[in-house]
Amino acid sequence: MLQDIFLSSLERIPHIFYNAIFNNVITIVEQKLMSDEFVLEEMKRKLKVEQAVRAFLHVMEEQELNLEEGLVAWNMLGFTLFQDLYQEASHEEIHARMIEFSNTLFGSRRT
Repeated sequence: MLQDIFLSSLERIPHIFYNAIFNNVITIVEQKLMSDEFVLEEMKRKLKVEQAVRAFLHVMEEQELNLEEGLVAWNMLGFTLFQDLYQEASHEEIHARMIEFSNTLFGSRRT
């Protein structure tokens, strides 16, 4: 019955409005699918990062590094990654970018 009412109301809608409504519905569905895909990609990304951290902790254990040595190694690794990313930057600029990145990362996790 509800379907009949809906279909009969569609018959009364001029063709141009029907197309506009249909296009809006399609756009909403596409946006929802893209949103869901984005959420899924973010979840995959976070899982990859967590796996990398676990792997690093495993390496620390294998190499018998204490926490301080592990932090030094982690910092050196991070600096090396930033250095590869910003090859023209000075040591001080890379350090500043690392601090800015950390502040942004931790700031976003607090909200």
